[in-house]
Amino acid sequence: MNSNANMPVTIAEQAGSEQVVVTVQTESMVKSANTPAWSLDGTRLNLGTPCGEGIVGYCEGSYSIVVPAGTEVHVNGAPAKTR
Repeated sequence: MNSNANMPVTIAEQAGSEQVVVTVQTESMVKSANTPAWSLDGTRLNLGTPCGEGIVGYCEGSYSIVVPAGTEVHVNGAPAKTR
């Protein structure tokens, strides 16, 4: 099973906004990338995995997340820096 645990995550704050915006970028060869689902469960943002199952091929992804200013963000349980 593939995991997004080591995929890069870039986080930015946007003043005056109350929305969370998630963008995923993928690069793949032979494998096809999925458009991952994401959900906000209370205070936890759950990111789907953009690379499907399979042995042959290459698939890599990264996330860009925009959160309201002042939002505390953790990635894999560790505090993340926003830009």
